[in-house]
Amino acid sequence: MAGSPLRRAVRPYAAVAPSRGCGLRTEDHVRSLPSWLGLSCGDGGNKVTQSSTATRGRVRSRPCRVLLLAAVCLALPATAYAEPTLPNASTPTPVDALGDDLVLAFTGSSLVFYGGAVVATGAMAFGGMDQAIRTAVQRNLALPAYADASFYAGYILPLVVAPTVYLAGLTTHDRTATGAGSAALQALAVAVATTSVLKLATGRVYPLNGGDPHAPSRLDHPEYAREFHPFQRLDLPWLPAWPSGHTSACMSVAASLTGYYSDRIWIPLVGYPVAVAIGFGMVDGDRHWASDVVAGALIGHAIGYSIGKAFRTRMVDHSTARAPELTVVPLAGAAYGLSAVGSW
Repeated sequence: MAGSPLRRAVRPYAAVAPSRGCGLRTEDHVRSLPSWLGLSCGDGGNKVTQSSTATRGRVRSRPCRVLLLAAVCLALPATAYAEPTLPNASTPTPVDALGDDLVLAFTGSSLVFYGGAVVATGAMAFGGMDQAIRTAVQRNLALPAYADASFYAGYILPLVVAPTVYLAGLTTHDRTATGAGSAALQALAVAVATTSVLKLATGRVYPLNGGDPHAPSRLDHPEYAREFHPFQRLDLPWLPAWPSGHTSACMSVAASLTGYYSDRIWIPLVGYPVAVAIGFGMVDGDRHWASDVVAGALIGHAIGYSIGKAFRTRMVDHSTARAPELTVVPLAGAAYGLSAVGSW
């Protein structure tokens, strides 16, 4: 009687063994089947496939234009690597776990970068390196067009890249890209706030110290490099020099995307050089000391990378901890009965 119609009709429910990250959506399998289903868990796609009917859906100058092109490249993760939205998952926002992220950004390994910023600044400012670099650059490498492009790009790029990634993720309903944009926006906000507080706390003077940028004697004041006026110097709308806000802002966005997309090597290969180029442009334009830029880069990286990693960790934890699903599928054709298909 093994092949009798009665034996074939009265079949037990077929269920998929619990497997984390595996599952089928209702629309993938609510259909009449000609025979009993064979189900297997795919190795790379994190989903269950049907063995018999499987289908798979698979601004003013040339240097400024180059820097803006780099901004477009940094925004590509939001569109070039779109991933499907997970069911029952909330949309990431820039304020997610802000308190926890602040703790991560200012503790642990991040302290090494902050300590490096302080030590490097002390050595370069009081050891004469800041003045030596300033003099060498102004006499041999001064490029006004590049310096101006860096000045404006330092304001524009962070405010373009971070919101672009976030809005692209929202528009395409891609939680991964939305999380990346949220990380970049949060990192940018924290970096700007931190930099502003440090500027007020140190009160370091700029290389020109309010003097004429075309004066023949503008390079004859090495003592400016050693002048700090903690909590005393405030020339609104400009804040004091240390650390470089242009550098910290650009670096925080590049580092947050690097920490978030840790498997995409091209992001740091594009983002970090752009941030460094903008920082050096501030030195080239005699707008910052070299140690201002070094400190801004270290601070921006520490903040951005820790926040980017934190957002990525939360995204991965959420995507792997999926809610249990169970669907009952009617069978018709060569066999009759019900099939229970689920994921845990």
